[in-house]
Amino acid sequence: MADAYGMITFVKSTDGVFNPQKMKGILNTFNWDNSGAHWGCDGDLLFIDNYGFDLPQYPNAIPLKANSYVISTEDGESISKDPSEMTSDDWDNIIAEQLDPMTLRELSEAISPLLESGWIEIACVANEKARYVYFESIRVYADGKVFSRYSRSGPGTEPRNDCEEYVPNNASL
Repeated sequence: MADAYGMITFVKSTDGVFNPQKMKGILNTFNWDNSGAHWGCDGDLLFIDNYGFDLPQYPNAIPLKANSYVISTEDGESISKDPSEMTSDDWDNIIAEQLDPMTLRELSEAISPLLESGWIEIACVANEKARYVYFESIRVYADGKVFSRYSRSGPGTEPRNDCEEYVPNNASL
């Protein structure tokens, strides 16, 4: 059972132009929490679909992606495979996956091509049973820039307040 419940939000700039269905499609290829939260779409509005009291669990604004899978072979052995090495049979035999946060560069390369102009921002907040609270956000611009923020505070954790940015070579400052 999860200890941290929260919310993930999506917003765009007033000049933000993108195809919402394509954006939903790319966002749903990433892991945004540990309960399998997926994005829904209504017009230009993107939102966490099927939200309930127990969703999302341990939400992230910097999504996770699978870097490797542990597969059970026919002879009972476990092997590790890169996602690009997976066969159609492998997907039915996954017993574990290695999830890592996406880099800001990866987020830029995945999301900014979908933006004609402006930016989108994804943010989350969660409470870990009064031990700590955290806030995280990413903002991805049409020119490829990405900014992230992370704050955490509470009696059960070391306080943090971090910011990071990625600016591709061709982006304007």
